[in-house]
Parts: sequence; structure tokens; C-alpha cells
Amino acid sequence: MRRALLVLLATLLPQLCALAQVPVEVFSGPDRTSVDVLFFRFFRTAEGENSDWLFFNRNRAILDHRMTTGTRLPQFGFTEAVSWNPSALGGFAPVAIGQLFSSGAQVKSGLQYARVAKRWTVFSWFVTEIQGRPDLDAYLLARWTPPLTERWSIYTQLELLNVFPTDGRSARAFTQRVRLGAQWREVAFGVGADYQQRGRGTLSGSGQTGVFVRYQF
Repeated sequence: MRRALLVLLATLLPQLCALAQVPVEVFSGPDRTSVDVLFFRFFRTAEGENSDWLFFNRNRAILDHRMTTGTRLPQFGFTEAVSWNPSALGGFAPVAIGQLFSSGAQVKSGLQYARVAKRWTVFSWFVTEIQGRPDLDAYLLARWTPPLTERWSIYTQLELLNVFPTDGRSARAFTQRVRLGAQWREVAFGVGADYQQRGRGTLSGSGQTGVFVRYQF
């Protein structure tokens, strides 16, 4: 299992050599371990100022501790999005998204909302696949880090991803990820929970609680 985890880290982290201030999270529980690289940055102008174009990056890989040579194989997902954020729209922006998963690739577009402050972040979008009978995605990331002392803060984060199919034969999917802990300078750590429900009529759920460590390179 350690060798497989090292492979996942090697897959997700090469970009750290070229980019600064990139947060990496490792979350582990009794069933699975995940490695997550998530950030969004404005493209810079020639003068070094933020432009109206925002780049969103999400690379995520999951290792099942019960993996065998033929079952419960590692899963991965890469999400790259570009949005146009003129100040006149007040945080709203049109967004185009490309995604590559273990199960295939998708292209999506829709509406995004982003507000970032020193101690809190709200990032959300409502997008649709560009195809017939598409799935509709509603995503929310909310982070709040109120200070405790000069160097210590509380770290809280909530992620929600809801998938609503327009084809009645497809399943709905609802994902919740919660993190609660402490932050010291570039390091955050604590407890977390990842859960998912899926189904067309009755939903069946899975998930786990565990611990996380997040470091901003």
C-alpha cells in the first residue's frame, strides 16, 4: 500500500516544482487514503497585476486500502477550469471546465461565483455537460479560518458536490467533505469526513471519517 501511495503522490505533485503556494491535502481513514491538490489563481497581466481570468485546478487521487491486483483499483480525477471575472459582475463569472476521470473525460460550462478574503473563501459553480441529456453539477467550497493567536487559527472547510442527471436512467450523486482542525502557518491538520450518496430512487451511501494534513507549498 505504501508503494501505491507514493505512486499517487508522484502523479499529483510534479507541478509543485513550478508553482508556489499550492496546497496539498492527505486525508486517511480506515478504508481509503486520498491526495488532493486544489487551488485557484488569477492569471497575471504584463504589469504583474491580477487579470479578470481565473484558473481553477483540482487534482485528486484515491487509494483503497483493500485494493487487490484486479479490484478496488486507484481512482483519479483532474479538473481544470477557466473563468472570466470582471469586477462589474460582483464575483459571478462564466466558466468553462475540462475534466478527466478514471471513468472518462467531460467538458462542461456554466456560471461560477468566487469571493476570497484573508480568512474566508466561497467558491461555487452551477455547470452542465456539453452533450445531449447532460448531468447538472452544483458545487460549493466554503472555507473559514478564524484566528486563535498570532500564528494559530481554526481551520474549517465544507465541500458539497451535487449531480442531477437530466436522463431518468442515470443516478443522482451527492458528495459531502468536511474538515475541522487547526492551522499553524502553512500547515493545517485535524479530523474530517468524506461521504457520498448515489442512486436513482433510493440512495445508497458510503464514506468514512479520518484525519487530514494540509500543507501549502
